[in-house]
Amino acid sequence: MVNQVYEREILLELTFAIKSDNDKQQLLTDTLAFYVKKLNCSAGLVLKIDDDALTFKGVFPISLCDTGKLKTIQKKIEEELSNKQNTQSLFYHFEYNNLHHYVFKLSRYGYFIAVRAKKMNALFCSNLVPVFQFYGNAIQNAINIEQKFEIQKQIDQEVKIQNLLIKMASTYVNIDLKDISNNIQKSLAEIGSFVKVDRSYIFDYDKTLTTCSNTYEWCAEGIEPEIQNLQNIPTDEIPDWINMHKKGLAFYVENVSELPDGGEYCLRNILASQGIKSLIALPLVYKSKLMGFVGFDSVKKIRCYTEKEQNLLSLFAQLLVNIQLRKNAQERLIYQEKKYQNLLENVEVGIIETNNKLEIEFINEMHTKLFGYELSEVKGKNAVHLFIPENEQKEFLKTLKKLEPNQAINTEINSVTKSNTNKNILISLGVKKDIDNNKTGIIGAFLDNTKQKKLENELLNAKKAAEDAAKEKEKFLANISHEMRTPLNVINGNISEVIHYEENPLEQKKLLNQSINASSYLLNLVNNILDLAKIKAGKINLVNNDFNLKEFCNSTYSILNFLAKKNNNEFIFKYDDRLNITIHADQTKLTQVLVNFLNNALKFTRNGKVAFSVNLVEEFEKHVHASFCILDNGIGIENEFLKKIFLEFSVENSSPEGTGLGMPISKKIIDLMGGEVDIESTKNKGTKVEFKLMLKKASLSKQTKKANQNYALIHHKNILVIEDNTMNAMIVKRQLERKKAHVFLVKNGFEAIKKLESPTLSFDLILMDIQMPGMNGITTTKLIRKKLQLKLPIIAVTANVFKSDLNYYLNEGMDAVITKPFTEDRLIDKCIDVLSSKKGIAEKEILPSLNTDFNLTYVHKIADGDTDFFNELLCTFKEILDESIKNIEEAQKTSNLGLLKTTLHKIKPSVADLNLNEIYNKIKNIEEEKNEQHLMNLIPLMHNTFLVLKEKMKDL
Repeated sequence: MVNQVYEREILLELTFAIKSDNDKQQLLTDTLAFYVKKLNCSAGLVLKIDDDALTFKGVFPISLCDTGKLKTIQKKIEEELSNKQNTQSLFYHFEYNNLHHYVFKLSRYGYFIAVRAKKMNALFCSNLVPVFQFYGNAIQNAINIEQKFEIQKQIDQEVKIQNLLIKMASTYVNIDLKDISNNIQKSLAEIGSFVKVDRSYIFDYDKTLTTCSNTYEWCAEGIEPEIQNLQNIPTDEIPDWINMHKKGLAFYVENVSELPDGGEYCLRNILASQGIKSLIALPLVYKSKLMGFVGFDSVKKIRCYTEKEQNLLSLFAQLLVNIQLRKNAQERLIYQEKKYQNLLENVEVGIIETNNKLEIEFINEMHTKLFGYELSEVKGKNAVHLFIPENEQKEFLKTLKKLEPNQAINTEINSVTKSNTNKNILISLGVKKDIDNNKTGIIGAFLDNTKQKKLENELLNAKKAAEDAAKEKEKFLANISHEMRTPLNVINGNISEVIHYEENPLEQKKLLNQSINASSYLLNLVNNILDLAKIKAGKINLVNNDFNLKEFCNSTYSILNFLAKKNNNEFIFKYDDRLNITIHADQTKLTQVLVNFLNNALKFTRNGKVAFSVNLVEEFEKHVHASFCILDNGIGIENEFLKKIFLEFSVENSSPEGTGLGMPISKKIIDLMGGEVDIESTKNKGTKVEFKLMLKKASLSKQTKKANQNYALIHHKNILVIEDNTMNAMIVKRQLERKKAHVFLVKNGFEAIKKLESPTLSFDLILMDIQMPGMNGITTTKLIRKKLQLKLPIIAVTANVFKSDLNYYLNEGMDAVITKPFTEDRLIDKCIDVLSSKKGIAEKEILPSLNTDFNLTYVHKIADGDTDFFNELLCTFKEILDESIKNIEEAQKTSNLGLLKTTLHKIKPSVADLNLNEIYNKIKNIEEEKNEQHLMNLIPLMHNTFLVLKEKMKDL
């Protein structure tokens, strides 16, 4: 009875030991230990049935947890349970190793095995079956509760993630662009912390998907950042990774250690080097375009992601894509706004925007520069009233009312700026519309056309001037024909008359003198034409020599006597004997001036009086200040024409005579000689022309030079004259023979070479005509110098008056130059100078150089009133000039023609800017020249030209 009561108490204790609030772990540990003690067992085991397999879920005491022991027990139990009868039974008993094993069914959960040394009462064991059934149900119920709790926990987690994503999305809806980066970084921290990872990050792929770079990174506490080490990572090292992303799928590695080991740079080792145990990387994709990925690393422990977690993280990835797209769109918008703003501010056009009432809303900086008004000054004011001239406003407003969308108005106005400056403005206006295509006002572009308009007017004036000049030139051609025929008729008529006066030498002499005077007049006329060409080319130069001023003026007076008689004029000459001196000046140029002025006075005065006087104004030690005055009572000059009398081809309308060259040439020569000219005239009463010159006195030795000229130097000298014109050759021969020279004539270069090769003749001097058929003078000279190796002096005879060409002849081996036409005295003097080894260069002893008279007009135009910029341009040119001089010296020293051409090519644009046309053209010729010897001969010319130019510019 006692035993039955005790067993019933045990059953009750065992039953009440199972509490409904016990969790599974308590039921499998604390309750199991209690059961073992109460049933006086040596051990207790709980086995669970998993897919027909048994697994230990509870063991007491702990000493039984030895794996070997448990496997032996498990195997024995499985053998016993293999018996179908035992499997279906709620309780059965077997002995093993002298121990009793009592197996109780724990409902659907599994089995409870009680191990005892002594056998239990069979009835008691039967009574235990309901207890263990209850125990099994309690365990299963605890498991169900745990599963339900885990599901609820997972749901709560997903809800939290969703709420987090919603919060992030709402944050990014109206975020400012400048805050996006900070918020992305914050989002990585929030999502990383939430999913309990150690590192979250974003990578960008390049356009070709060949590399990827870490752009954002968040690390949990104690985790080392890797962003600096993860830039421009080649994607070919992670092919599986990028292939998944190309498909739009996440790349998920639950356990990095389980990845295959493919060597040092395989994915497993790359991840392991960063301490990563698990990772998931989700692609950032937009319209099939792979932009990058967002990833999550677990460093401290392996992390498993459920499908729902992966889906929610994909939503986060898509959120990042949307953020990036919005950022890109916002950046493009800002870029376009800045571009538009820069366009408005920097375009060379004034921009204006108005509302429909034509009230100003906006003007750009260029508009402010154009008119002088700031936006704050004009905002809200009527644009038409402010910028359109009052007399044009009414018509302008009518035009604006007719303005339709997609239509533009282009017009031109003369407007006034804030500073009351008149400006010509080109305007283009169009309709301004809002997003709904409604008209909101007018937008206009204002372009400053003032300079262009001024240029147009200047061009129109220039065109008119050119047309007027063309008409003047037509008159010139007609008049020049008349002027040339008059003396030619005198010459031809007198020569014809000479034949009929064979018995009257005095009459012949008279006729010949008239012919000489007429030829002199004709020569002066031709010189005027030639000088005009030189003036146009900027190459007129003074060639000074010594002559007696009184004799010179008397000669000029005598030459023009025939014209005075022709017009029945009284021609008076008065001379101040204090000026009966020898001066050092350009006799030819002074002749041109006097002949031009006297010729005009005599020509435009008929049956009247012309007075020519020369007076001393003031005398100095080395100079005299002389006045030359021509006074007539002829037809006079109209006041209007007097204003333009020094313009080329200008001829008074009422006058059918004259070329319009004499006055401008005379003025240019007087300016060149440092003098001044003044003209006073009254129509139909007469004209007074007076010019004053400061003339240099010749030194005493020079004054006596002519008288002491050593003509013996030319006596009995063999002189070869190479001239294809028989008449010219005969005149030169006669002039030289009068000085007792032996003269030999040949017609061309071939005959000259043959004559010079003769062993029976040797020559002292050659007069070489430049223009000859067959072989010209230059080629002949080269053969004489190089082939025949002759060093005898050669004088070039030419009608070319341009200094650059005269210098060219000297550089080609000639010793001096004399220009046609020339007098006998000039010819003899030149021959004596050369024979006495006093070489001249184009009539005087100077080093050769090109015309260096520069013009700074274009440089001023470039500087546009900026003095500092103008000075900077000049300094830059001087530096280039100094460098060019050094390089040319080096080129001459080393015969480096490449350096010569490179140097001249560099300075050529600057030469053009200074309007140095002769130098510019010479540089172009040098660039095209292929003859090396010719180039070497030109180096001294260019060197001296630049030295002269440097000297002229030193004071600028």
